[in-house]
Amino acid sequence: MTVLLSYITIQDWQLNKNKTNKSTINLLYFYAMCYTIKENKRKVDYIIMFDQVQKHESSEGNVWKFVFIKEDAVTEAVLYKYDTFKDRTVICCSVQSGCPVGCLFCGTGKKFIRNLTYGEIVYQVSQVIDGMGIIEDVLSSKKFQIMFMSMGEPMLNWDNVELAIEILHDLYPNAQLLISTVGINDDNTFRRMINISKKINKVGLQFSIHKASDDERDVLIPFKNKMSLRRI
Repeated sequence: MTVLLSYITIQDWQLNKNKTNKSTINLLYFYAMCYTIKENKRKVDYIIMFDQVQKHESSEGNVWKFVFIKEDAVTEAVLYKYDTFKDRTVICCSVQSGCPVGCLFCGTGKKFIRNLTYGEIVYQVSQVIDGMGIIEDVLSSKKFQIMFMSMGEPMLNWDNVELAIEILHDLYPNAQLLISTVGINDDNTFRRMINISKKINKVGLQFSIHKASDDERDVLIPFKNKMSLRRI
């Protein structure tokens, strides 16, 4: 069975999500996403959101870097295989093109271009999985983790990250969804992060600390509006 939905807005998706059961929700997604269900196998196809996708494989054959390029943005996702994909699979995806936080140890922080849309975030993950042909492996993996910790700070693009988390959870219900943040000093966003972790028990939170004192950490992570170590 193939279901094609063209240009469903996120408002439509949220409305139907509140009114329909989960099996129907899984068919109500954004843009021109096509679900193909055949012999209990699922494949997800998207409209092309990036003009070019480059894949680079490590010499050991257990790490793959995907670079996504379009006219106004460049971003990346990294796939890690531990022994086999069925043993443990990790995908680190980006939430921004570049990053405004400016961590000294990170090349991404040298330039910020823009926030990624929720569609562009989801696309990275599904493109990695589909491009590698590992959908069956990840859905049956002993440990499958999607980490929001490549390019960008999730708390500075929370509206899109939150929607991406909900969609990814529906697509890959066995995946742990791990948010990595320097700890932006924003009570409302932090409250929303906690709320979605209560709603979806696969959501986890990890802080990028890097130093044991605020003074040292401020040098390494010069972004001003972040939580102190005591508050974290």
